[in-house]
Amino acid sequence: QLPIVYVQTVVNKNAAGELALMEKSGKPIDGLPLSKHNSHIFSPSIAVGSDGTLHVAFCEAQAVPPYAYFVYYRSSTDGGATWSEAKNLSEGLPDTGISRCQVLVDSKNRAYVLWRSDFSPGTMAQTVQEYRVAGNRYNLVYRVLDAGRWSPLTPISHPCSPKKQDDGMATWFAGVDPHGVIQAAWNVSQFPYHPELFNGQPIYDGRSLVCAAALDGAAVATAREVYRCPVKAATFNPAFQKVDDLDVIDGYFDAAGQPHLVTVALDGEKRVDNTPLVLIESGKQVPVLDLPGPEAQVWMNRPPVLLDA
Repeated sequence: QLPIVYVQTVVNKNAAGELALMEKSGKPIDGLPLSKHNSHIFSPSIAVGSDGTLHVAFCEAQAVPPYAYFVYYRSSTDGGATWSEAKNLSEGLPDTGISRCQVLVDSKNRAYVLWRSDFSPGTMAQTVQEYRVAGNRYNLVYRVLDAGRWSPLTPISHPCSPKKQDDGMATWFAGVDPHGVIQAAWNVSQFPYHPELFNGQPIYDGRSLVCAAALDGAAVATAREVYRCPVKAATFNPAFQKVDDLDVIDGYFDAAGQPHLVTVALDGEKRVDNTPLVLIESGKQVPVLDLPGPEAQVWMNRPPVLLDA
């Protein structure tokens, strides 16, 4: 089992001057369990509204057969003293694999919960947060809490179906831009959407097209393309083509809603033993550093981009 999700609201300095979870008197604070089943919990996320409401989302498996995974939400309006009952946001997908979720609050105090869903039922055992598979078989979806009501399940990314498993999204990140708008970005394979850029020969087609969308309540978002890795000739035969393969992406959004992201960029023609990170912004792809070790290290430990003052 993974740890129970805890939220603590009081942090004070102890006798050594270190920050600790305790009351000013030094009395320890017991964490409040927020999970629904206390079973296989992952991807906890928290956000705070302008009215002080605490919003928490997490993924968890029910403790009885068929042990399906769901996305749950809870909130507190009194600083964490009491919490709402757990709301199952993915109850309409009882047999569909889910992975990493995130809760965000916009400038209108609407709470959004986003998560990545598999393309069809029959995949409920899939629980790893972000990992590579053959094809891009996922959909990025969300629900929004507005004026006390939850919206229906709403798609964000290009729809993926059993017949078009290569057309779906691979990895994603979301954030609040300086205007308080929720923005999401994801990557897909480039060839299905831009076959005109290729000469028709077999290619190494990585997940090299980055798209983004602004969310506004329950309105269906309009996807926009924000970056395409250049199409290059393969070194062993110029008649063959390749694009870099972008792995787990993370970053932030500027005032124009444009994503600034860090990702692993692999040459589709070869595999290496290290993990090359690049920064993508303003239409450019700039090397950052090579992490020693395999690419798999970023699947559970996402490299973030942080913006200072």
